[in-house]
Amino acid sequence: MRIIENLKEGEMFMETIIIGHDKLASMFPEFKELSGKHLVRILKIKDSKIEALGSGGLLKYKDRYFVITNAHVIKGVEDKREIRIPYIVNDDCSFSMEILDMKFNLPDDIAVLEINLKDNFVRSKLEFLDACFLDTDLKGYVDRTNILYLHGYPSGGTNIDEDNMGIEIETLPYCTFVAEFDEEIGSLYAYINDEVITEFGDYIPTPVVTGMSGSFVYGYYLEESTFRVIGVLTAWHIEDERLEIYPIQEFIDYIDKNYFSNL
Repeated sequence: MRIIENLKEGEMFMETIIIGHDKLASMFPEFKELSGKHLVRILKIKDSKIEALGSGGLLKYKDRYFVITNAHVIKGVEDKREIRIPYIVNDDCSFSMEILDMKFNLPDDIAVLEINLKDNFVRSKLEFLDACFLDTDLKGYVDRTNILYLHGYPSGGTNIDEDNMGIEIETLPYCTFVAEFDEEIGSLYAYINDEVITEFGDYIPTPVVTGMSGSFVYGYYLEESTFRVIGVLTAWHIEDERLEIYPIQEFIDYIDKNYFSNL
């Protein structure tokens, strides 16, 4: 059981609401359908070799289209043309997104790729998340609740066929809980154990979650029965058994500064 604290508007006491693990697990189908629309696998192709770099999230912001990820995911890329972000049209034809620009800040571990939205993209199962579905008040969220939902492409679920230049990928949606919010640096830390529970109720070794850096982290809003993006999964601190999550506001600020400041 996990505890969610909800401060009722206009009242001076905190209501404690307890949600069981079965209830949290039952929301996986709804969460996976939602989050899967905004999740992409970032690949690198160079010298006829495919390399899986990490995960990313699709964001529509001020009528432009972006892939959000971490700088360490793409730091080894010398040319944006080496990056492949695949999507499927009509369940059988594979295409790659056209990258207009690639900007990143390695010390801050923030990367943003602007995408040229092609007409055929609307026939895929992917969507760019509208910025209105972001919650930029990360501190406010963790003051109310401790529930976190994550969905990414783990390294253990990626199989590359070098001979045929093919790739098979699986996603991993899972639920965890807030461990700590570091107000000084603005990062959120989540629990990660030796094993994580999947949407099917199976426990799998934690190392398979590597490769999920750059994917969106969602909060669950009990009052609205809805999910919103609150951050980006950035790092895994193995010895501390913690996942580090950067606030989505950090990425929005970076986009504003680097893509809109001269408009």
